[in-house]
Amino acid sequence: MSSSTHHNVFTMKKLFYVESDQVLRKSFELRLKESSWELYTLENMEEFSFRFEDFQASMLLLSDNFYRDEQVQKLLSTSQIPVGFVGFEKINNEEVKPLLKKPIDIMNLETLLDNFYEEFKK
Repeated sequence: MSSSTHHNVFTMKKLFYVESDQVLRKSFELRLKESSWELYTLENMEEFSFRFEDFQASMLLLSDNFYRDEQVQKLLSTSQIPVGFVGFEKINNEEVKPLLKKPIDIMNLETLLDNFYEEFKK
C-alpha cells in the first residue's frame, strides 16, 4: 500500500481553537503538526464567525475566558459538533463544562483531544 493510498483511508479531524494565550496556542500547533488533527487557531473572537464557518471543524475548543461571549453561548446550544473549553473548572464561581483542564499534558494532547471528541459524540 503506497503512502498516498494510506492517507485516503486516514480521516483527519479538524480542530478550531480560540486561545488568547500565545504560548498555549503555539504548543497546540507544534504538538498537532503531525497528528490526526488539522488545527486552525485564532487569538480572539473578532474573525470567529466567518473563519469558523469556512473551516468546517469537527470540534471547537475555546479558552475559558471566552465562556461568556454571546456567540459562544449561542453555539453551545445549537452546535452540531463538540464544543469545549480549555481552562480551569470555575469562572466567577460558575462551573465551566465541558472542560479540558489546565495544566494540559501537552505531550499527550492528541490522545486528550481524541478522548474529548469521542466523549461528546456519545
